Amino acid sequence: MPSVRRSAMVRGILPFKPGDARHFLIDNVKFAFSPFSPSLRGKLLTARPVVDLKAVTSKRQLGLEKPGKVEAREYARGISWKDEQGGFQQGIGAGPNSSRTLVGDFNPLRAIRSSLSASELRRHDKKPDNYVDPRVIPREKTHRDCLSILERWVEERSVDYCAIVKSLWGLELKPYEVLVSVNVMELAWDAVAEGGARLITKLLSEHWNRAFANSKLAFEIFRTEIAADGSLRGFGRDGEALKLYRKAQDLVRFEVQFSKGNARKMLGHRLDPAAFAEFSVDLAEIASRAYASVLEVQALAATPAPSGLGEVLSALIPHEPARYVMEALLHTGMVKTRHQRDYRVLTRLSTLGVITKGSTKGCWSATHDFAGRLQALERFLMRQGLWSES
Repeated sequence: MPSVRRSAMVRGILPFKPGDARHFLIDNVKFAFSPFSPSLRGKLLTARPVVDLKAVTSKRQLGLEKPGKVEAREYARGISWKDEQGGFQQGIGAGPNSSRTLVGDFNPLRAIRSSLSASELRRHDKKPDNYVDPRVIPREKTHRDCLSILERWVEERSVDYCAIVKSLWGLELKPYEVLVSVNVMELAWDAVAEGGARLITKLLSEHWNRAFANSKLAFEIFRTEIAADGSLRGFGRDGEALKLYRKAQDLVRFEVQFSKGNARKMLGHRLDPAAFAEFSVDLAEIASRAYASVLEVQALAATPAPSGLGEVLSALIPHEPARYVMEALLHTGMVKTRHQRDYRVLTRLSTLGVITKGSTKGCWSATHDFAGRLQALERFLMRQGLWSES
């Protein structure tokens, strides 16, 4: 039987394909609706309510067409409700530090899932309910449906906001005078894992930290972790987050969360859901850059590890920080960073896959594979010492 390289075997089961970047799914959004111009915002904030806000108990009193109960929360200075369109809170405070903004939380992917036929639903797990299997519905179609349903949702909520403003404060507002802002968005990709989703997350867990050690990808991740359930997570300094986890038995999901600040940093301008054609193009740009993160993790998984200690040692400049790092690794398998020069050595070793960040701040430890090599070296040196004495 011909031998097969491990890298070729790994590459054969890696689920995320470069061409799928453009077929992102929209798992969750949190958008805010407010008057577009400063003058309109000022007028709204100083307007007196035309109804008793504490007596508002139904959506009809808010000027909304569909019936339903609402809840006034005095401590939050808002009116909240939930329906098939998501969860909402309308600010009712007054004054310069208050808000009369409508915030809506919506999941397009869950809405698409609920609209599937009975036969299509039978081919899905009942829980979770926010995924659509690409073997049942092509991911290209689900992607288009996510954009379509979100566009319609933004238009309808802008109309709702105008109705609420008129009903509560008596001000006329047109949909084109509504500013729609992105608070938080989540994009997701679901891929079929032939060997099982848990196998894939375990395989990629070894390379999750390495991928972001010196990464210049979409998000500047400063902390990574492997959760108790096996999911891989990464967190940025500005609220951005990445997650790789089992979605169903043989589906693995890569998910990115970003805020309007993250989006502006990547694009150089604000995301504007009200101008949906441009908004879709901007989302595709963010998706492409974010998806590169999971491709980087996969590339590391398919790349053979360093051949041995010689390769590692030859990569280091023989100066004091390098000697300190190597001696600590050889004796204890762990290193505590003393200063920036140590950190530079450690990051170089991290790119080689021989060390990883520890759970304690400033501590690094040898990876499982490299720890085995260190133990082998230690045994060799001990035997060499015995031979020299005999």
